[in-house]
Amino acid sequence: MIPSLWIIFTSLISTLVTALSPHPKLILISFDGFRYDLLNATMCPNIFKWAVRSSWFANGSRSQYVTYTAPNHMSIVTGLHEEDHGIVSNYFWDTDTGKFFDYFNSTKRQGVVNESLDISWYLGEPVWLTNEKSDSTRRSATFYWPNGEAPFPSPPHRPSIHRQWKDFRNLTEWMTDVDAIIDLFTNEEDPVNFVAWYVAEPDHTLHLNGFYNGELRKKIHQLDQLFGYFVAKLHDSGLEDVVNVILTADHGHAEIEGAENVMCVRDYITSEGYDLGDHMIYPHNESIALEIYRNLTDAVKKHGYKVNIFLKENIPKHLFYSNSSRIGRIVIEPEVGWAASLSCKTNKLLETYSSGNVKFNSSTHGMDPDRKEMRAFLVVGGPSIIPGKREWITFFVLIIPSICVVVLFMIYACKHTILTENQGWAWSQKGYRPLLMNTVDIERSGSSNISAPLTRADINKEESILVRNQHIRYGDYGVLGPILEKYLKTTDSILQVGCGNSQLAAEMYDNGFRTIHSIDNNSSVIEEQRLRNKQRPELVFLEDDATSMSSGDESFSVVIDKGTLDALLPPDATVQQLESVRNMFAEVDRVLKIGGRYQIITLAQQHIVKFWIEYFSKTKLDSEASISIESSLQQGPRYRFFIVDDAKAKAIRSYAVFIVPLGREGEWIFSTEKGRRTLLEQAKKDELGPFASRFDPRENGGLIDFLSCGSVDVRVTQASGESAINGKWTVEDVVVDEQEYRRLLAVLGLGGGILASFLLRHFNKAVIDAIELDPDVVKVATQWFALPSRDSRMNVQVKDALDYLEEAPQKGDREKLDMLFVDLAGAVHESGLSCPPAVFLTDPVLRNMKNSLGANGVVALNLVTRDADVAERARRSISAHFPALFHIHSEEDVNEVLLACSSVPPSFDPLKFSKSMRKDLPWLNDLAPLVGRITRVTSFRD
Repeated sequence: MIPSLWIIFTSLISTLVTALSPHPKLILISFDGFRYDLLNATMCPNIFKWAVRSSWFANGSRSQYVTYTAPNHMSIVTGLHEEDHGIVSNYFWDTDTGKFFDYFNSTKRQGVVNESLDISWYLGEPVWLTNEKSDSTRRSATFYWPNGEAPFPSPPHRPSIHRQWKDFRNLTEWMTDVDAIIDLFTNEEDPVNFVAWYVAEPDHTLHLNGFYNGELRKKIHQLDQLFGYFVAKLHDSGLEDVVNVILTADHGHAEIEGAENVMCVRDYITSEGYDLGDHMIYPHNESIALEIYRNLTDAVKKHGYKVNIFLKENIPKHLFYSNSSRIGRIVIEPEVGWAASLSCKTNKLLETYSSGNVKFNSSTHGMDPDRKEMRAFLVVGGPSIIPGKREWITFFVLIIPSICVVVLFMIYACKHTILTENQGWAWSQKGYRPLLMNTVDIERSGSSNISAPLTRADINKEESILVRNQHIRYGDYGVLGPILEKYLKTTDSILQVGCGNSQLAAEMYDNGFRTIHSIDNNSSVIEEQRLRNKQRPELVFLEDDATSMSSGDESFSVVIDKGTLDALLPPDATVQQLESVRNMFAEVDRVLKIGGRYQIITLAQQHIVKFWIEYFSKTKLDSEASISIESSLQQGPRYRFFIVDDAKAKAIRSYAVFIVPLGREGEWIFSTEKGRRTLLEQAKKDELGPFASRFDPRENGGLIDFLSCGSVDVRVTQASGESAINGKWTVEDVVVDEQEYRRLLAVLGLGGGILASFLLRHFNKAVIDAIELDPDVVKVATQWFALPSRDSRMNVQVKDALDYLEEAPQKGDREKLDMLFVDLAGAVHESGLSCPPAVFLTDPVLRNMKNSLGANGVVALNLVTRDADVAERARRSISAHFPALFHIHSEEDVNEVLLACSSVPPSFDPLKFSKSMRKDLPWLNDLAPLVGRITRVTSFRD
């Protein structure tokens, strides 16, 4: 029966495929305002999963100036700057013709939408027309793309199918759009081979709510659901293997930090003599222009607004935003964290928000496109795209139409690309070749050639050793920031060697690092950096040589090398080049303060790593190092290596690998540095062998011992879920030395309920309070561990154990406790204390424990730590509140039970007491040997 079903399914797909367009196929999708760093596994798992198996430009794409919706969507499909394609903002005037453009109807002017669809506005050629012009059988469609239905000068003027722009729609409508797009590709009579599809979110939500009030997360979730539906429809329709997809946005977003960060422009200009555009002013004559310019610049200085006011001719040339009659005489550009409004009044704005009753939540765009907050996300996937490729370069929005054209026409370009080498991906075999296309790095503005090792030929030989390499990309602060912030403090004095034209120093400055000196031996580079950073006066740029620095000894606490080592050390380095690198290392050592840090940002090619390790590995590790090995197919580390040296050893003669069984990685001895050192003192598979052998420090190598304890995976998951308090949980059967036990699941209190059930079963007159913070844990204990929670003597309370201990001392003497069990599991911290949480060993809490007991009451506290010092401090803390303290160690684990007594005779002997215990109760008889092992804590170490 199964073969028959398979044959039917195959024939259906074959019928579908024959109905497709014979030309290469592409869907271009824009989620308006989707900033590059919103793409992560937590907020949008469907998009993330697709991005991981596609070519993902993790640094996003750089928008065009100005970073608004209409102009950037036109740049995306034409490859032109805004001054060239003519759509210079969302609404604007043309001073040559006197006409007004407002495609989105932002100004609500009568008939303005129809006027904005006049052919005279549109100067470029969008990719949908390029597609149709090349062949009469090619078909394009635009779904709500801004200006997607507009007429362009070159025939056929409009795409075959076009749906007019719509703004804020919902998930149901978006899914209907997906169905319609799929139908267009599979239409038997006239299928399309290109679609441009626009969705107006999350831009709308960000403007109304900003990043932090929770609404953005909901909207991103909807977009993720939409994209998951889209991917499923591609798969179900058979298009997954024949359609390429570009997923991007027009710009990023930046949070406005408060109502006081909004400049109300009309407070500072006269009421007539000018026209207004989006972020622009069109004065009627030159004298009015200069007056408005003076008023606005004076207001910026007086009130401290972080807003740039430009005369048109003074706009920086690299922004390509001055050569058009449609650009206003005065252009207003807020900085990140600020906004400029042409409609508000300051007094009214502050009156609304200053009381705090109304919360100001808003985000906006329109800032400098070189700011990372303005970057849009970009992922390219499909049959002609190399899967699982993550690029750290920053694409220009202008490059996207080039990708479209090359995908649609299979133009052959160069070797090092995001496109597959598979020649047979397309259904139509007509000599098309897969896209092979240069990539662009915003910082170094050159083509990428990263798959081959760097050679000296890649570097300008006429420049000295600290050159600006235009062939490499290392990422900007958006990529490097988390690493830098982990090891650097904002108060550090920092030296950057070989700065080139990198913007790293400026980006670090904008993120709070103030004392940064940058050197390069190219005078023109230094001059360029000084000019670019005039508004960052504390940044210092000096012409200097990294191999012979002019700085004094111990001048800096941090030295950063971003690409300089790679430039100095080619694979075939000469003796002189090797000596130059050694000189640089020596100079770095000289200028660093004691305890300073040397951070090298490198492509880590084999010859670089080998030289670096040989130079810096002359001493043993005084602290452990760790390395994570990740899979491209799943999130998070697949293996984590911890390398621990015995600093006391005179020579390393043994080398072994210890494999931690799955399910036991949370134990102190495996999860903390001190624990792993204990393991070293006390003391996988073939796929790990080659990797582990790279770290073998022995001169003669040899066989490597792989050590472990028990089976590699000792877990059998029985159930799992997620609690609002404790997060994800699992119920697992765990086997150690072939003996089965169940591990506690809770962070506080009840856990699996084993102890509470035991007490209820064997003390039939006892009333038991079981305290648990998390209601989900109570459900787990009841369902999976048979907790008798409905028994009248079992009082299960869902509350914080600390609150319970606060209330217990207030009870009357008849309600005081005879026995208090403290069996609270906490997270394993570097201190080594995993049970109880440290707060339960503080004086106020221990005092409450003491006061909650009756005259002869006892506290039994489960102490879990492998750190002798931590255990000693715990005993000392408890003994300060109780007159007698006893303990017993577990034979099988690291548990130590501490018994703190309210009163006990000095002559009490646990061993003698164990011999006098009742013999008629089997369960009690089994416990007698354990009672005999209890000993009194009589002294503490100094």
